[in-house]
Amino acid sequence: AAELIRNSGTALTVRAGMELTHLLLHPDEQIRTPRLLLLFWQGDDRMRGHNMLRRFILLHRTPQKDGKPVTMPLACMGKWELFEIANEATEKNQIAFAERYRQLGLDAEYFWIDAGWFEGYWPNGVGNWFARKDAFPNGLRGLSDAVKKMGMGFIVWFEPERVYDGTWLDRKHPDWILRATSTPNGLLNLGNPEAFQWLTNHISMIIESEGINVYRQDFNMNPLPYWRATDKPDRQGITEIRHIEGLYAFWDELLARHPGLIIDNCASGGRRLDLETISRSFPLTRTDEWDQHQQDEWDQYNSNGHARQCHTYGLNLYLPCSSTGSGEPDIYDFRSALSGGMNLHWNPYAADFPVEQAKRLINEFKRLRPFFYGDFYPLTVHSIGDDVWMAYQFHREDLGQGMFLAFRRPNNFELTARLKLRGLLPSGRYELSFEDTGNKQTFTGEALAAGIDVTIEPAPGSLLVTYHECP
Repeated sequence: AAELIRNSGTALTVRAGMELTHLLLHPDEQIRTPRLLLLFWQGDDRMRGHNMLRRFILLHRTPQKDGKPVTMPLACMGKWELFEIANEATEKNQIAFAERYRQLGLDAEYFWIDAGWFEGYWPNGVGNWFARKDAFPNGLRGLSDAVKKMGMGFIVWFEPERVYDGTWLDRKHPDWILRATSTPNGLLNLGNPEAFQWLTNHISMIIESEGINVYRQDFNMNPLPYWRATDKPDRQGITEIRHIEGLYAFWDELLARHPGLIIDNCASGGRRLDLETISRSFPLTRTDEWDQHQQDEWDQYNSNGHARQCHTYGLNLYLPCSSTGSGEPDIYDFRSALSGGMNLHWNPYAADFPVEQAKRLINEFKRLRPFFYGDFYPLTVHSIGDDVWMAYQFHREDLGQGMFLAFRRPNNFELTARLKLRGLLPSGRYELSFEDTGNKQTFTGEALAAGIDVTIEPAPGSLLVTYHECP
């Protein structure tokens, strides 16, 4: 390995190192213990290293379809306050909600039912992985078939590792449940072969019978005390690693049994992002993003556009594929949430719902989505303050295209900012399209790298500019 590192190019070094690890440690089976990735780069520009990492992860550590990264979903879900998450969801009202999207011409790609569709409701029904018979007389299949006739895939929420006292799983298989405290929550031990096999078969059966396209796995507990309480002092960590190996094996088996399945790795919003999980899944909600200033604490997506900008800025240094949500079809709110995927948490029943603007934003996302699979460049410093500009750029070198987003936050008194674009050919000519005004301007790559002045009149306000290289 040392000889390879000395004598190989960067990409070969990483690939060869991974192949050696696989050969020496696991000759007969897929690695399911967490791996360490080292990526070597040279120079003074740290963004070169970050973008090499992004390209490597997109190519080797992102779910693939036909040799390319899987396209992340554009999903709509019933606004939580309308259906008490999904505790008041029924086949009838969920079909009606999906139909409302179609009636208004809002072309979401997936329909999402969240926590509460099962016996016992959320949060105390986890461990009852059976649809509520009063609400879903046909199981979830009736809803699934209906939304697919509307041209949408089907996303369903699960939390299989947390088991609440008195649920079916707790009653039938208490020996599979780890206990640590006096709380009513137990942890399903995925390191137990019988528990692992039952869960794999049961969830696989639900995916098949209910026509699920995206399996959403949440995790709303801290498992460490349960693992530690199970192991003797000289065996600490054994139950933990067996559980994590079981988790990876569980996902691998679901993907093998259901070609084309997408796994959404939620975990209370982005708390389970590692090299192994991102190889098998996407975080469709990369954060729960609670805002204590909101009266309605459940309306997480409508809470703070600035936080979403900060998450996009920080996370894209390392992870190309993630998504968050939009609480209202407001331009600033929506653009703050723009990522590789998008979750629409809108209320299309509202009397003042801005239909045309909502359509425009959906179309905007679909046009911009390919750029998130390219290189990333911050254009301003990172800040959580409300008196600054925040801007970043996504660039597709292979397409000769890209875009940048700029935000003027509410207490920022600077109307104009100077932004220096990255990744462009100095001698190339680029046509910039200012999406809000329709204006177009052409610059050389050298001029754009030196900086252009952009203006946003309202505060808060946003600016979206797309560009392409001229022949």
